[in-house]
Amino acid sequence: MVFFDSKKRKTALDSLSIILKENTFNRVFIGSIKTFSFSWRRFVILGSINFLIFFSSSFISIINLDKIYKFIDRSNSILLALLAIIITGYALFQAMISKEALAILAGNKDDVTNQNSLNKMQHSTFITIISYITFITFNYMLLLFLDLFNIKFFNDITIYLLLSLYGTVATYLILEMKSFIYNLYQIFTISSSAQIVELLDELDKRGNT
Repeated sequence: MVFFDSKKRKTALDSLSIILKENTFNRVFIGSIKTFSFSWRRFVILGSINFLIFFSSSFISIINLDKIYKFIDRSNSILLALLAIIITGYALFQAMISKEALAILAGNKDDVTNQNSLNKMQHSTFITIISYITFITFNYMLLLFLDLFNIKFFNDITIYLLLSLYGTVATYLILEMKSFIYNLYQIFTISSSAQIVELLDELDKRGNT
């Protein structure tokens, strides 16, 4: 294969050896957490926007339990839909990717995470799914808490601050979809390029015969 020299072959085999050692959930999680790059700048910007929204709303409306329920439920619905998209997209990737594209991804080493591109994409998808499942579970526990306890032992300012923090985390997780979309785009681009090169090689061979 044109793309697969001895150096890329060694990269693929080394990364395969590492991924095979991740035979428990904790090891996969530790390997995946390296691909998650948290941006404090983005978090602060989203936090400021959420705080301004909730602070401004306090002048024209009164916060109550019903509104909080709707806010949490809406966030949960969006994350559940995105989780379904990620799992479906990953299944399509596994079914449609060509051997040539797999070889290219496996032989390409990422300088930041020290993994090949294939393992990095798998780890990135894994940590995104776990993040969504964790937040959905947190939403369930939060709704249960609201069912059992009266929120009135918090003052309005505290409630708005907590809702701002919650909205910031939810928005941050939703925006993480961009990494998954980029990974899919990169995979399909590499797969298409590999098929084009393979086709050109076949045409060259026919022309030389």
